[in-house]
Amino acid sequence: MTGARYKPSVRPTSHVPRGVDSGYSRRRTIGTCDVGRSWAKGFTVVELLVVMVLFSISITILTQTYITFIRLSHRTGNSATLQQDMRFTFEYMTRNLRNIPIDYPALPKTLDNTTSTLRLKDPSQTDVWILTKTPAGDARCGDVADVSCLVVSTDGGTNWAPVTSKHVNVETFKVLIRPMATPFALSGNDYTSDQQPFVTVQMKLSYMTKVEKEKVSLTAQTTISSRVYVR
Repeated sequence: MTGARYKPSVRPTSHVPRGVDSGYSRRRTIGTCDVGRSWAKGFTVVELLVVMVLFSISITILTQTYITFIRLSHRTGNSATLQQDMRFTFEYMTRNLRNIPIDYPALPKTLDNTTSTLRLKDPSQTDVWILTKTPAGDARCGDVADVSCLVVSTDGGTNWAPVTSKHVNVETFKVLIRPMATPFALSGNDYTSDQQPFVTVQMKLSYMTKVEKEKVSLTAQTTISSRVYVR
């Protein structure tokens, strides 16, 4: 066509910013997920095993701490029971020894050097006060078979009552009385001794329990002077 200027064809442009590939190789974003990138990885087996091991170690430490605390609590309670029984026994003996004369045998007999029985007798009364250690498993204790306890009788041995608590085993109960012969009876024209009677008591208590680490023991000794003077 004459007189008309030639216009070259223009390739349509896409609405894609410069420097961005518009082909299928470019990364397309759908929602918030990048399709071109790989998906986020989960926990591996090794990571799970590490977590389980750390968790098991933590549980073991906490369990051991709890068990140790419980045993310490029981041990403290058992020790308190022993101290209470020891204190009560000594106070009970002291109160009676200071007010009731020792039951000495008639001369020329004397007391044993050491014994596991304490006998007191008021001259104005017929009954004898007796405190003694029982064999293990004695029915008077009312406890398990391995326990030996202290029992007391205020009527000469007819009726008995336990002095120590249940599960408290009396391992040692030694009574030493001096003088060994009564100082209140004449031997000829004189007395056998001018010494005021006194009693030394040694006692060892232990708490009976099935758990070895909760077992405790307590040993004590005291000397009690009699306040009775009958010359």
